[in-house]
Amino acid sequence: MLLRSVADVWSSATERRSVVRHANQVTVFGPQVYHFTRVDPLDRIGVSHGGNEIVAPMPGMIQAVGVAVGDRVSEGQRLLALEAMKMEHILRAPRNGIVGALLTATGDQVTAGQLLVVLEPEA
Repeated sequence: MLLRSVADVWSSATERRSVVRHANQVTVFGPQVYHFTRVDPLDRIGVSHGGNEIVAPMPGMIQAVGVAVGDRVSEGQRLLALEAMKMEHILRAPRNGIVGALLTATGDQVTAGQLLVVLEPEA
């Protein structure tokens, strides 16, 4: 099936269209039916190397640090808040563990891909 964007579907038709969105799925109904999956680019960034290292997904400034070295963290727990492009991006723990290294502080400017936090396995 040829992949098309929602914009292509809207701009290529003069017929009436209906759109249904559920979670990350979008369906456009008209003479033909198109299904799209919305992808959140921030869902998969900020984690690398098996979830042991949290990196900056984009350049920005650290607005808040919610952990310290030695803290136990749970999967999904807020570690850092990064302000980039006038928006706050929350970086969360990809798994349970212990903060082994914290390489940034509130107010630091960071670059894309810069290592911010290292997690160690729980004992």
